Amino acid sequence: HPPVKSREDIAESYQTARAFHREGRLSDAGIWYEKVISMDPGHVEALNNRGVLHLHNKNYSAARKCFAKAIRLKPDYVDPYYNLACVSATVGQVKQGLRYLGKAISMDPGVKGWAQKDPDLDPLRTSPRFREMVVGKDKRRTSNIERTTSNKKTSNTGTPAK
Repeated sequence: HPPVKSREDIAESYQTARAFHREGRLSDAGIWYEKVISMDPGHVEALNNRGVLHLHNKNYSAARKCFAKAIRLKPDYVDPYYNLACVSATVGQVKQGLRYLGKAISMDPGVKGWAQKDPDLDPLRTSPRFREMVVGKDKRRTSNIERTTSNKKTSNTGTPAK
Protein backbone atom coordinates (compact mmCIF):
# COMPACT_ATOMS: atom_id res chain seq x y z
CA HIS A 1 0.00 0.00 0.00
CA PRO A 2 1.23 3.53 -0.74
CA PRO A 3 1.77 5.69 2.31
CA VAL A 4 -1.27 7.58 3.53
CA LYS A 5 -1.01 11.24 2.65
CA SER A 6 -1.29 13.66 5.50
CA ARG A 7 -3.77 16.52 5.60
CA GLU A 8 -0.76 18.81 5.20
CA ASP A 9 0.29 17.05 1.97
CA ILE A 10 -3.22 17.36 0.61
CA ALA A 11 -3.54 21.01 1.64
CA GLU A 12 -0.16 21.86 0.14
CA SER A 13 -1.04 20.13 -3.12
CA TYR A 14 -4.37 21.95 -3.25
CA GLN A 15 -2.67 25.31 -2.73
CA THR A 16 -0.24 24.45 -5.54
CA ALA A 17 -3.19 23.69 -7.82
CA ARG A 18 -4.89 26.97 -6.84
CA ALA A 19 -1.71 28.94 -7.50
CA PHE A 20 -1.40 27.45 -11.00
CA HIS A 21 -5.11 28.12 -11.58
CA ARG A 22 -4.78 31.79 -10.55
CA GLU A 23 -1.71 32.17 -12.78
CA GLY A 24 -3.65 30.81 -15.76
CA ARG A 25 -1.50 27.67 -15.94
CA LEU A 26 -4.61 25.57 -16.35
CA SER A 27 -2.97 22.37 -17.53
CA ASP A 28 -0.68 22.37 -14.50
CA ALA A 29 -3.62 23.23 -12.24
CA GLY A 30 -5.56 20.27 -13.63
CA ILE A 31 -2.69 17.91 -12.90
CA TRP A 32 -2.45 19.14 -9.32
CA TYR A 33 -6.23 19.02 -8.75
CA GLU A 34 -6.12 15.40 -9.97
CA LYS A 35 -3.31 14.69 -7.48
CA VAL A 36 -5.42 16.14 -4.66
CA ILE A 37 -8.45 14.09 -5.74
CA SER A 38 -6.33 10.92 -5.90
CA MET A 39 -5.10 11.57 -2.34
CA ASP A 40 -8.54 12.61 -1.09
CA PRO A 41 -11.45 11.57 -3.36
CA GLY A 42 -13.81 13.57 -1.15
CA HIS A 43 -12.01 16.92 -1.57
CA VAL A 44 -15.02 18.89 -2.80
CA GLU A 45 -13.13 22.09 -3.57
CA ALA A 46 -10.65 20.21 -5.80
CA LEU A 47 -13.56 18.40 -7.50
CA ASN A 48 -15.33 21.71 -8.12
CA ASN A 49 -12.22 23.42 -9.45
CA ARG A 50 -11.36 20.43 -11.66
CA GLY A 51 -14.88 20.73 -13.04
CA VAL A 52 -14.27 24.43 -13.74
CA LEU A 53 -11.23 23.47 -15.83
CA HIS A 54 -13.28 20.85 -17.69
CA LEU A 55 -15.90 23.54 -18.38
CA HIS A 56 -13.18 25.87 -19.66
CA ASN A 57 -11.99 23.08 -21.99
CA LYS A 58 -15.57 22.44 -23.18
CA ASN A 59 -15.54 18.94 -21.69
CA TYR A 60 -19.08 19.37 -20.39
CA SER A 61 -19.71 15.75 -19.42
CA ALA A 62 -16.58 15.60 -17.23
CA ALA A 63 -17.43 19.00 -15.74
CA ARG A 64 -20.94 17.82 -14.81
CA LYS A 65 -19.53 14.70 -13.17
CA CYS A 66 -17.13 16.70 -11.02
CA PHE A 67 -19.82 19.17 -9.94
CA ALA A 68 -22.37 16.40 -9.25
CA LYS A 69 -19.88 14.47 -7.10
CA ALA A 70 -19.03 17.62 -5.13
CA ILE A 71 -22.75 18.16 -4.49
CA ARG A 72 -23.27 14.54 -3.42
CA LEU A 73 -20.41 14.87 -0.95
CA LYS A 74 -21.35 18.33 0.34
CA PRO A 75 -24.93 19.32 -0.53
CA ASP A 76 -24.58 22.76 1.10
CA TYR A 77 -21.63 23.80 -1.12
CA VAL A 78 -22.95 26.51 -3.46
CA ASP A 79 -20.15 26.65 -6.05
CA PRO A 80 -20.94 23.41 -7.94
CA TYR A 81 -24.64 24.34 -8.21
CA TYR A 82 -23.65 27.64 -9.79
CA ASN A 83 -21.17 25.93 -12.08
CA LEU A 84 -23.83 23.42 -13.16
CA ALA A 85 -25.97 26.43 -14.12
CA CYS A 86 -23.06 27.60 -16.29
CA VAL A 87 -22.64 24.19 -17.95
CA SER A 88 -26.39 23.90 -18.57
CA ALA A 89 -26.60 27.40 -20.05
CA THR A 90 -23.54 26.83 -22.23
CA VAL A 91 -25.06 23.71 -23.80
CA GLY A 92 -28.47 25.34 -24.30
CA GLN A 93 -30.34 23.71 -21.40
CA VAL A 94 -31.98 26.94 -20.27
CA LYS A 95 -34.60 25.51 -17.91
CA GLN A 96 -32.04 23.33 -16.17
CA GLY A 97 -29.61 26.25 -15.98
CA LEU A 98 -32.27 28.42 -14.36
CA ARG A 99 -33.05 25.69 -11.82
CA TYR A 100 -29.40 25.34 -10.79
CA LEU A 101 -28.97 29.10 -10.68
CA GLY A 102 -32.08 29.45 -8.52
CA LYS A 103 -30.74 26.81 -6.13
CA ALA A 104 -27.37 28.57 -5.91
CA ILE A 105 -29.00 31.97 -5.26
CA SER A 106 -31.23 30.45 -2.57
CA MET A 107 -28.09 29.14 -0.84
CA ASP A 108 -26.12 32.38 -1.19
CA PRO A 109 -27.69 35.62 -2.50
CA GLY A 110 -24.17 36.83 -3.36
CA VAL A 111 -24.38 34.51 -6.37
CA LYS A 112 -26.47 37.25 -8.04
CA GLY A 113 -23.29 39.29 -8.40
CA TRP A 114 -21.50 36.39 -10.09
CA ALA A 115 -24.45 35.82 -12.43
CA GLN A 116 -24.63 39.47 -13.53
CA LYS A 117 -21.09 39.31 -14.91
CA ASP A 118 -20.68 35.74 -16.13
CA PRO A 119 -20.75 35.34 -19.93
CA ASP A 120 -21.48 31.61 -19.56
CA LEU A 121 -24.96 32.59 -18.41
CA ASP A 122 -25.68 34.73 -21.49
CA PRO A 123 -28.13 32.11 -22.87
CA LEU A 124 -30.25 32.62 -19.74
CA ARG A 125 -30.38 36.42 -19.84
CA THR A 126 -33.42 36.67 -22.13
CA SER A 127 -35.51 34.69 -19.66
CA PRO A 128 -37.83 36.75 -17.45
CA ARG A 129 -37.02 34.24 -14.68
CA PHE A 130 -33.31 35.12 -14.93
CA ARG A 131 -34.04 38.82 -14.63
CA GLU A 132 -36.36 38.21 -11.69
CA MET A 133 -33.79 36.06 -9.85
CA VAL A 134 -30.66 38.07 -10.62
CA VAL A 135 -31.71 41.67 -11.15
CA GLY A 136 -34.94 41.81 -9.18
CA LYS A 137 -38.53 42.34 -10.18
CA ASP A 138 -38.43 46.15 -10.15
CA LYS A 139 -35.07 46.71 -11.79
CA ARG A 140 -34.24 46.50 -15.45
CA ARG A 141 -30.97 45.06 -16.62
CA THR A 142 -28.84 47.64 -18.37
CA SER A 143 -27.18 46.66 -21.60
CA ASN A 144 -23.72 47.68 -20.48
CA ILE A 145 -23.21 45.42 -17.48
CA GLU A 146 -19.51 44.86 -17.24
CA ARG A 147 -18.59 41.27 -17.94
CA THR A 148 -15.54 39.57 -16.61
CA THR A 149 -13.88 36.33 -17.50
CA SER A 150 -13.12 35.08 -14.04
CA ASN A 151 -11.80 31.61 -13.48
CA LYS A 152 -15.34 30.60 -12.53
CA LYS A 153 -16.36 30.02 -8.99
CA THR A 154 -13.34 28.39 -7.48
CA SER A 155 -12.71 28.01 -3.82
CA ASN A 156 -9.52 28.53 -1.89
CA THR A 157 -10.92 27.06 1.31
CA GLY A 158 -14.20 25.42 2.19
CA THR A 159 -16.06 28.70 1.80
CA PRO A 160 -17.18 29.84 -1.63
CA ALA A 161 -15.12 32.48 -3.37
CA LYS A 162 -17.16 35.59 -4.03
